[in-house]
Amino acid sequence: MMVSASRIQAREGSTSIRRVGVNARLREQTITAKRAQTRGQILGKAGTVGSRIGLFALVVGVLVCGFWYGWKSFSESRFASLRDIEVRGFQRLTPADVAVLTGLKGGRALSDLDLDAVRRRLESDPWIADAKVSRRWPRKVQVSLTERVAVARVSNGDWVSEDGVVLPRRGVDELPLLVGQGYKDGRIPVKRAVQSLATLRRMQLSGAAAGLEQVSLSADGSMEWRFVGLEPTVLVGADDWKRSLARVAALRKELGEEIGLFSSMDLRHGTCASLKRADGGV
Repeated sequence: MMVSASRIQAREGSTSIRRVGVNARLREQTITAKRAQTRGQILGKAGTVGSRIGLFALVVGVLVCGFWYGWKSFSESRFASLRDIEVRGFQRLTPADVAVLTGLKGGRALSDLDLDAVRRRLESDPWIADAKVSRRWPRKVQVSLTERVAVARVSNGDWVSEDGVVLPRRGVDELPLLVGQGYKDGRIPVKRAVQSLATLRRMQLSGAAAGLEQVSLSADGSMEWRFVGLEPTVLVGADDWKRSLARVAALRKELGEEIGLFSSMDLRHGTCASLKRADGGV
């Protein structure tokens, strides 16, 4: 049987088409399988990482809860209760005084203490300018004080600090008597006296207040000093005490015994010294 060339070509062409279709399906199936395999691997890894993160979070949570519960149990136990109060920075006050001022009782759990309230109680005492209170586990509270320093005394026997706070007397220090001149009823406005009180503190620190018997404060801010063994009083400005002391020493040396003839030395006016004689002359 004779078959034309055109029909043979057609048959061969149809076979090629079928083969191409089969290969395409195989490639598609292979690619699909690889994609599925890749997705499975990714999901498997993600599941593994997620499970690890979850496990880690669980362990951390258990540890935190365990630590919190353990710490809470410890802090509320008798092994973390107040037994000692350590006091630092005290000068006039004693540790026993400070312990009473804190209001703390032994045996209380350290975690329950209101340290701000303790600090306020301490600073209500005029001798305490500043207080810091802290816990020292397991059984101690530490108190660090800054005490005020007395620079003068007043007529009723109380002392006065540099910042003008009246202090109950503690000790036997010989402090100069503080009096007022030109104020109503002789009362000293503390706020206006602070500069002069600060000057007295600086004199104390330098040793220049030795022998200072009385300090009179004037309404204009000046001071009148009275020294033991020096007849005339010395009028000075509150901010010029060093030069004034040097000039007093120079005048004592220059006048010798004749300095007893004068009742006052006014050193408030620059380099001039106004001397007032005891008999009324100048």
